[in-house]
Amino acid sequence: MIIKIRNFIRDLGNFGPILLFSVVGPGVGAIVLSATGSQWLDPLRDSSFSLLIFFILGLVLTGCSLIPTHAVSLVAGILFGSFVGPAYALTTITSASLVSYVLFSRLLDDELLSLLEKKPRANMIYRELLKSHGLKTLSMVILIRLSPVMPFAGTNVLLAAGKVNKLEFLCGSALGLAPRVILVTIAGSQLSTLDLSQGADRSLFTLGIIATIASLAIIGHVSKKALRKMVNIEAAAE
Repeated sequence: MIIKIRNFIRDLGNFGPILLFSVVGPGVGAIVLSATGSQWLDPLRDSSFSLLIFFILGLVLTGCSLIPTHAVSLVAGILFGSFVGPAYALTTITSASLVSYVLFSRLLDDELLSLLEKKPRANMIYRELLKSHGLKTLSMVILIRLSPVMPFAGTNVLLAAGKVNKLEFLCGSALGLAPRVILVTIAGSQLSTLDLSQGADRSLFTLGIIATIASLAIIGHVSKKALRKMVNIEAAAE
């Protein structure tokens, strides 16, 4: 058992540590933002270049998995209000997802694909879900983005490592992230100070749960389809 775990970790290569960082990094960033908000929020609000600074910092920090998306949304709401704030937040976060895609796809190269080659069933499911291109892949990216159990940064790593089509990744990210970003930004517009515990919304949670169930249902269906296809291939080979 220990040997299997050790071999699995070794097979992950750079993928494992990068995925771990993408999950842990935003959480640490949220703590830092909350602790230092009183020092930078007012100067940023009073700056003539607040929008440019917001976009650049949001793009870099979110794209590098250093802060969570709900922090960007809340700050956008505080700075720009409930009318234009959601548009600024969604533009920044969607752009950051593309930065993550480019960054992680270069860092990871073909490591995940090489790992999948060793797992025939997982590889078939992956190809059915995310390598078919078109509406199927776009729909799956949207559902993944809507799901509350899939963190933004971790999803960026997985989709980038899986070489998902860039256009479908970007469009699916924008559409899937929009409800969450808009609702959290509107919640942020009611705040005067940064409080990352705010921004939860029952309708957002419900939407996320529905997306999660739909994602699991699709993955289950595709898994059965991929398994049947694999069995047929093996039978034909015999």
